[in-house]
Formats: sequence, C-alpha cells, structure tokens
Amino acid sequence: MNGLGVRTTTKELIYAITTGTVDQPQTIVLQKLKAPTAFEVPHALAWYRESFLGICQEYNVQAVVIRTAESSRLGGGSGAIYRNNIEGVLAEAAAAESLSVKMGPFATIGSLLNIKKPKQALEEADFKSISEWSKANKDNREALMASVAALRLLEGK
Repeated sequence: MNGLGVRTTTKELIYAITTGTVDQPQTIVLQKLKAPTAFEVPHALAWYRESFLGICQEYNVQAVVIRTAESSRLGGGSGAIYRNNIEGVLAEAAAAESLSVKMGPFATIGSLLNIKKPKQALEEADFKSISEWSKANKDNREALMASVAALRLLEGK
C-alpha cells in the first residue's frame, strides 16, 4: 500500500510517495509539479487536479496527507490563497476517489507520526532511514514526512 504526502508552496507542489510501514518506509518517488505559467488560476487548478489523479492511479496510492499552512502564516496574499486553493482541490480529488485523506498543519503530521516536535525532526540528519532525506530541502522533507504519515492512515486496512 502506498501513501502520498503533499507540500504546496506559492509556486509549486512537492509530492512524495512511500510504501512499506511507518517504521520502515521506502520512498518510491519525490518530485515537483508546477502548472504552466500561461494558465489562469482555474485552469491551473484543473491541471493540478488531473496531474494529481494521474499520479495516484499510476502509483496505486491509497492514502494522502496534505500539509497545509500554519494558521498564523496564512495571511491574505494571493500566494497564500492560491496555495489554499491547490490544497483544497487535491483534498476534494482524493476524497472523490475514496482515498484516505488528512489535511493539516505540520503538527498534524507530527501527531500521526507520534513525534512531539516535528519541526526538530526536519533538522535531523536522518528520518526513518529514508535515503533521500540527507539531500532534501525543508519542503521536500515535509512532503516525505507527510507521505510516511499517510502510511499511518493505512494501518489496519
């Protein structure tokens, strides 16, 4: 069973797919998606939705965890609104496909992983022996952690 973790920014979507268990995850893919710059917002959202669904089908994803912005950092800028729109479209698409879905700030991911200080875990040299961890930047690490948290949603299924 495969879990997908998502971390959006104002410019792109970073996703990771893992398989295995929460204690011994194996990364299948860690990549970025960026809608064509010529697209207006509605077309970009549709593009993200279709790309996301294609990825879920290709990698047989059964659970998705979407890392949302912290409430104190949301602000009202167009970048934050765009990011929220992407996250909402992805959550709707996953739910429409009957995938297990969880959205939340980084603390939610920490809770799923039983990590009391998840932001400290981002700074560690290793996380659950994930080979991509040492080369990954903060956003990629958040996507990786979210993908492992998605595996938690699959326990008992």
